[in-house]
Amino acid sequence: MYNAEVAPPEIRGSLVALNNCAIGFGIMIAYWIDYGCNYIGGTGSTQSNAAWIIPVALQVPTGLILIVGMIFMPFSPRWLMMRGHGKETRSVLAKLRRLPEDDEVIELEYLEIQAQCRFEKATITEKYPHLESPTTMNIIKLQLMAFASLFQTKAMFRRVMVVTVMQTFVQWVGVDAVLYYAPTMFAGLGISSNTTGLLATGVVGILIFLGTIVAVLYVDRLGRKIVLIVGAIGMAASLLIIAVIVATCSHDWPAHSTAEWAAISMVWFYIFNFGYSWGPVAFVVTAEIWPMSTRAVGIALGLSANWMSNFVVGQVTPDMLQTLGYGTYIFFGVMACLAGVFTWLFVPETKRLTLEEMDIVFGSEGTAQADVERMHRIHVEIGLYDLLHRSDPVDNEKSRQGGVLSAVEVEHFDKQVGTSG
Repeated sequence: MYNAEVAPPEIRGSLVALNNCAIGFGIMIAYWIDYGCNYIGGTGSTQSNAAWIIPVALQVPTGLILIVGMIFMPFSPRWLMMRGHGKETRSVLAKLRRLPEDDEVIELEYLEIQAQCRFEKATITEKYPHLESPTTMNIIKLQLMAFASLFQTKAMFRRVMVVTVMQTFVQWVGVDAVLYYAPTMFAGLGISSNTTGLLATGVVGILIFLGTIVAVLYVDRLGRKIVLIVGAIGMAASLLIIAVIVATCSHDWPAHSTAEWAAISMVWFYIFNFGYSWGPVAFVVTAEIWPMSTRAVGIALGLSANWMSNFVVGQVTPDMLQTLGYGTYIFFGVMACLAGVFTWLFVPETKRLTLEEMDIVFGSEGTAQADVERMHRIHVEIGLYDLLHRSDPVDNEKSRQGGVLSAVEVEHFDKQVGTSG
């Protein structure tokens, strides 16, 4: 959220995507640091305590850097604007962009932020005008009202179900069970050497990073739905194959070394399938199916479902591995199957759909058009429309007279608001 709010509009999407890639890169680096430290003092009984102390200790300076760095990070311009600090908003923007406060670029972005904040407030305060003043309590109440609006119509509730169920499946297909407990899983697949187990875990980090890159390159060409379904099939197949191998060979892994490495390869295949599909694509769908007026709270609701599921999976996985054995892989494999079926039946294809087309898909025709017209009025009120259309006095005059939006204007403001959001 902070990344999106302080980034220049023209590279906002790239920086947010880069954040996801950085997470995958960090996972990969962390795994290989563990692997390298495993050799400190030898890999057997002579191994030094530094082999585990150093990986843990390395997290301390990075945490301290984050703490110190936060002191020098400016408040988000959008956060300041929502609380009525317009002058400070302009000052922060100028510092972030390294431009004078009176520069036209700063003026344009300032007005865009002002328009977006007014739009979000207007959407709710039309129903609750007593919450218009920018006090902290009123802002909290506005957000609660926006959250409540997600459940007031069948069309919005359908969006809620798609997003929350998808984000729940993101965790219950077992990805964080693998990421958190990969060495334990590989030990259960017959790898008795800690060194080999960490090496196999390092490959997991590489594959999830590469999978994310594949998604960034191809998801807009192939579409969201097909990528999610293919990824779910790949994850389910690999998990169920692992379950069969563990059920038939775990009693004597030394006699089944080929099967052991086949199971490990299936873990790698599983993580790559997640990396290009449910990892990034579920978040893309979560972000793009909402009308502008409910996008922020809709995304927040979806991600809350993700992190609650993450907490539960992280707690139960060790017990599942110990008590269920190969049944753990069957469970996650079945969940991957259900994720694919859910996508097939209930998740619409959202590739290249406009906000209006999203409304048609979810049965809430007119919502996006009303949002665009509200944003248009705000643009006119604060002078942003004139700034964007200085070269076309005819359009400016029609705007001031309250003319009906043309199809071209609707498309322009739809794209403009989508970029700003």
